[in-house]
Amino acid sequence: MGALAGLEIPVQPARRMVFTTGPITLARPLPMIFDLASGVWLRSEGERIILGRADPADVGWREGMEWAWLEPTLEAAMTRFPWLEAASLDRRASWWGYYEVTPDHQAIVGRLPGADGWLNACGFSGHGVMQAAAIARVIAQEALGRHLLLTSRRCGMSGSSRYRTA
Repeated sequence: MGALAGLEIPVQPARRMVFTTGPITLARPLPMIFDLASGVWLRSEGERIILGRADPADVGWREGMEWAWLEPTLEAAMTRFPWLEAASLDRRASWWGYYEVTPDHQAIVGRLPGADGWLNACGFSGHGVMQAAAIARVIAQEALGRHLLLTSRRCGMSGSSRYRTA
């Protein structure tokens, strides 16, 4: 949308793979677990485990599963979660989608300097649903010219240095 308005907003698509195991017996459901050393994440989804790992080189508009990314993902995952070796993979339940990412991995929220009437709420890198209610309130307050209880500047989510016009 920004490009259609002649603006360059530093957000780009990044494809993410979500690999799904076959049914697995767990003692209890697993919350989202993120291994900081490898970047592997996983959580239970019913009787299955879903897991993934971002490929930093996989940016832009590319479609479909990248099955070649499974091996390095599983290799990293089994270092931290060796019990995954007993799990099967359900290729038909695995899927892919896009994250919207910014160069600094922070959302862009608020007015765009030099573009009157333009408000941004983008670049959440998969965390948009978690932040939607608060961001909607900030954007609504800013659009109406009301006092902001939470400002995008205080949160480090805006700033003219992050924008330029096309």
